[in-house]
Amino acid sequence: MSLWSTFLAHTDVHRPVHKWKHYLPIYERYFRDFVHKPLLFMEIGCWKGGSLQMWKRYFGPQALIIGIDINPACKAFEEDQIQVRIGPQQDTQFLQSVLDEFGIPDIILDDGSHVMSHVNATFDFLYPRMAKNGIYMVEDLHTAYWQEFEGGVRRAHTFIEKAKGLIDELNADHTRGALPPTPFTRSTMAIHFYDSIAVFERCAPQAKIDLVIPAVNRVLDDVIDQLLRLEEQGEVNQMVSLVQFEADPVMLMQAIERLLQQGSYRPAYVTALVLYKNGRQFWIIAFALAVGAVLFNVADIRAQGISLLLRLSDELAQIKQEEWLRSVIAPVMIALLQGAMQRNDTRQINDFLAIVQASAPSLRVWLAEAIRAAAAEPATATELLLRQVLQRLSVYSIQ
Repeated sequence: MSLWSTFLAHTDVHRPVHKWKHYLPIYERYFRDFVHKPLLFMEIGCWKGGSLQMWKRYFGPQALIIGIDINPACKAFEEDQIQVRIGPQQDTQFLQSVLDEFGIPDIILDDGSHVMSHVNATFDFLYPRMAKNGIYMVEDLHTAYWQEFEGGVRRAHTFIEKAKGLIDELNADHTRGALPPTPFTRSTMAIHFYDSIAVFERCAPQAKIDLVIPAVNRVLDDVIDQLLRLEEQGEVNQMVSLVQFEADPVMLMQAIERLLQQGSYRPAYVTALVLYKNGRQFWIIAFALAVGAVLFNVADIRAQGISLLLRLSDELAQIKQEEWLRSVIAPVMIALLQGAMQRNDTRQINDFLAIVQASAPSLRVWLAEAIRAAAAEPATATELLLRQVLQRLSVYSIQ
């Protein structure tokens, strides 16, 4: 029987059920997987007891329904499969006593006082203590906008505002260090919002793994091989078509990095150019764009690449990519500079230095260290040029 049918079939006039009509399908969406299974269901707020009976009929004979209320008269609602405990929902000692008596709840439905400080306190205490695959639902959240319930539009400390912040906490792994992951990050699968309802789906702590089928390394290797083959054949237009065909920009950025590391600058530049024209603005794209434009003497793209590097330098610093800059980007830059020096190409030297100056400060430090290591033989033309580069970078005093 559906929850809607269960609701309509309730006939006890002494124990009515009071629910907004649009709540019923929301309940069923998240509760139906628990029907006819061992279940501890906790409803905060009993009113006249009808909903406790409705949940008992809906979930079936293996469910234990726990009601929480401050009204001692609600103890009269107890019957087979229904227990009621009297106490304030914001009292954590009381809540702990309920957990000690009955165990870990699988579903918690907060339909209690609707006072924001009470709702917050209840959530903060019970959410981390419920089942790993549990559902926590708070209803009647229109009260978060009403002053008599400590609410108000965008008022701090309402549960609505708290839930908005929890969206960021849920996604902390993707904030590039701006927000540290928390137990909430690790134990929450999803947050859902409806008219007057917020739903939290818990999950067992798990690593967030990005999967591609077939294996991403094989796909990445294949794309790089195709780009290199097309470069040998001089098929630049086909290189553009190949990049446009690939839908995964993250994989294409990995391809750019690999191509730069192995000195395959044209396919790296073409890939970056296509991504850039498609609206992708990431540091590795800007770097490959600027480097390629210098090598292939495309002045307008070089200017755009350097401008983009300047805009993204703060982002690069925020995500703390010093090791990546040292191990990947600095060797690429030193190879480019040495090549320009051997060709005595002053324009390229100056342009490459402009790229470095537009990048993160840590790249200038790593590049200077790499140049000092490369300038091992004194009194050679290359060594003298490298020393000039170091002076231009202004990160070390050159003796």
